[in-house]
Amino acid sequence: MQEHQFASAGVGKYIAGLIILVVIVAAGYFGYIKVMDWHQKQVETAVKQKTDRLTEKTSELEKTVGQLKQQMAEETDTPEKRRAASAKQIEKVFGGPPEKPAVNTMEARQRPDCYRLEKKIDAFFEYLDRKEAIKADAVEGKGARRVFEEMVSALSAHPPMIIGETKDIVSLMHNQAHFFRILKKERIRLVKQILNVEAGVLEHAMGNFYDYYVKLGGCGGQDEAIVSLETLYEYASFFLDTLSGKSYLLRRESNIRCLTRYYSVLVLDQANKATLNRYGIDIRPHIELVLDDVRSQNSLIYQNSYIERLEDLEKKYNLN
Repeated sequence: MQEHQFASAGVGKYIAGLIILVVIVAAGYFGYIKVMDWHQKQVETAVKQKTDRLTEKTSELEKTVGQLKQQMAEETDTPEKRRAASAKQIEKVFGGPPEKPAVNTMEARQRPDCYRLEKKIDAFFEYLDRKEAIKADAVEGKGARRVFEEMVSALSAHPPMIIGETKDIVSLMHNQAHFFRILKKERIRLVKQILNVEAGVLEHAMGNFYDYYVKLGGCGGQDEAIVSLETLYEYASFFLDTLSGKSYLLRRESNIRCLTRYYSVLVLDQANKATLNRYGIDIRPHIELVLDDVRSQNSLIYQNSYIERLEDLEKKYNLN
């Protein structure tokens, strides 16, 4: 009987222990579930907050990118914008909008506004005299026109070497330093300042100078020209047909290089007409090279006029 009571007590303890174990496991399981739910909610909340922040930042970045794109579109230096800006500056400097250059000498001579060219050249020198950097470099305060005339006189008196520059290193170095030797340091600095003025203004001025001094020789005739066709031919030959001249142009800005070669071709054509091509330079390859160069310079104001003139020369010299 006593043994039966001990057995019953053992079974009771076992059952009680099992129940307690089950309760503990159940409590642990439900506690784990609750903790996991809380953790999941915390993770979801953190993820949502992070997603919201990323969405907000993405929105801000998209807005900033949009503003930058608009700003870049407004500030992009396109050929059309450069031409428009140049046209405004030309009108401000020369007192009128850009004009299409005359194609031939007769057309230029018959135009009633020949003396207006002279006024535009005066306006260009007045513009240079107003530029502080150029004014500071004007030799002895003479003004840009006077210094320009003196430089033309010096260059005319001492033309560069066209034939035989590569016969020895001394001749080559002598020719490469031609402008520095003739114009000296002060005037070279002034020339560099002039070449750094607004591209459109310089392009317009170069056209005016060619029309006035080369085509017309001054409104009164060739006697008024400050530079002869013979001298212009020497320098056109230098730029087109010598190692030193080509090397010099390679160091210049592309528009200046292109325009210098373009006007050199026109001068060479004039020399051919006047039978002054004493070096026998073949103009035909230069026409083709300059035409390719002009077509690639989309910022030139008078690009179409240059192309038209060069294409006329192609026909004239049977290059088509």
